[in-house]
Parts: sequence; structure tokens; C-alpha cells
Amino acid sequence: MRVLCFVFVALFTIGTLARAQDRPFIYGELRGSTFFIIADNSRSTGFRCSAKYRLTYSQYGSPGSVVDHQSFYVPPKLDRGIVFRRDTSWAASTLNYELDDVACSPDSPGSSGPKVVTDDDRERITEPRPICPAGLTYINEAYGESSSGGGNFLAEMPIYFPENFRLNPTYRQQGPAQPAGGSREKATSPWNGLEDIPPGILLVTSGAHYWAVGVAVPGRGDGKPKLFLNPDGTARALTIGMYCGPAGRPGPGCNVRVRMCAMRG
Repeated sequence: MRVLCFVFVALFTIGTLARAQDRPFIYGELRGSTFFIIADNSRSTGFRCSAKYRLTYSQYGSPGSVVDHQSFYVPPKLDRGIVFRRDTSWAASTLNYELDDVACSPDSPGSSGPKVVTDDDRERITEPRPICPAGLTYINEAYGESSSGGGNFLAEMPIYFPENFRLNPTYRQQGPAQPAGGSREKATSPWNGLEDIPPGILLVTSGAHYWAVGVAVPGRGDGKPKLFLNPDGTARALTIGMYCGPAGRPGPGCNVRVRMCAMRG
């Protein structure tokens, strides 16, 4: 009887390991204030993968978090390669992550997929933020989402500056940010995308399905951009009202995102 049990356990373990090897091994890693998704793929087949990650942090003593879904490509025979990175301005000592909902499917034969950043490339990477024009620094982002069939996302969201960041008031955003998207009947904003953006700051907005920014949040004011300063005059945070509305099941979910660039004084 013991022999039969041992054989069963051994076969079950082998089967489990074989199934685990059907897709790459995906894991997260923090290096300083940067979050990485790393993949290990021993197979000769590439994979299209996706994952959900959550970063938690503390800025000026206030806790915060951001959740995002990321798609990435894992090429064949990849040995601990970096498939995604996210640079942050949050203190490394307060930063933690969760990585789940990992899903992968084999790529079509003969496809090499996009270039993957490997450990050998790490030292050559600066902080690529193409959304920020020359002379501006990428600061951070605010993000909200709701899944298919869920309730609306509506909140006044903070975007925190790194410590000791002083704005240059000579810079003014020239064109308006997009205040809403999806449908005029489903998502509108009283904000014109430009007024109330403080000097020294550039806002870049985006979203999926029905979304809007600069919207009023009950109990939190009109939702337009507001800048908060530290006692020494350095920038502390900018807040903005954000909304998105998902479709009913089985329709799409929604998300809304505000990225902030700034000119340092």
C-alpha cells in the first residue's frame, strides 16, 4: 500500500512539474525603486504573456498603491530576462509588490517578438519616458480601473512628487490634456483639459472604454487639478478627480490614467 501511495505521489509530482513547464516561469523583483517582471523560459517557443501587478508605497508618510495590467513577450530560451520594468520615484524602503493573474500562450512559429531587455542591458538603461518633452522630468501617475460588470471608478487621486522637487514656474502646458474619452453620452468632464494645471507641470491623460478626468468627486471638491506644497515651497502632490465606467458583462472593463511630467526649478 505504501509503495502504491509513493508511486501515485511521484506521478502526481512529475505531472505537476510538467504542466508548470508548459509556460515560462514569471516572477517579480524590486531593485531599488524600480519594479521588474522577469521570465525564465527553457522552451524553444516564445510566449505572449500578461500579468497584473500591484505596487504599494509610502510617500511623505502617506500610504499609496497602484494597480496595472501588463502584456509582454517572452522569447525562446530566455534565461532570467527582464520583460518589463517600471521606474518609480518612491522610496525603495517603502516599496512592495504583488504579482498575480499570470497568463501565457505560445507564440506563432517563426515569430521573434519584440526585443526583451536582459540583465546585460540593465546598466545601459536610463529612464526612458517618451511622454515627457525635453527639459521635463517624469514624476509619477495616477491610475484607476473597474472590471466588466463592475461599478464605476470615481475618486480624487494623488500624484506624489519626489522629495525636494521644486517646480519651475516659467513652464506652462501649451495644449490641453484630453479630458474624456469613449462617448459623450457616457463620459464627460466640465474641465477643459488646460485650466488649473499649475505652472511647471504637464499632464498626459488616457483611458479605456468610458473615462474622464477633472471630474467632481462627492465630498472632495470639483476634481480639477490642485497642487499641494510643502512648508519649504517644494511640490508635495497634485490631485485630480478621475472616473471610468465599465460595460456590463461580457463587455469590456475600463481604466483611466493621468501621467505627470514637470520642469524642475
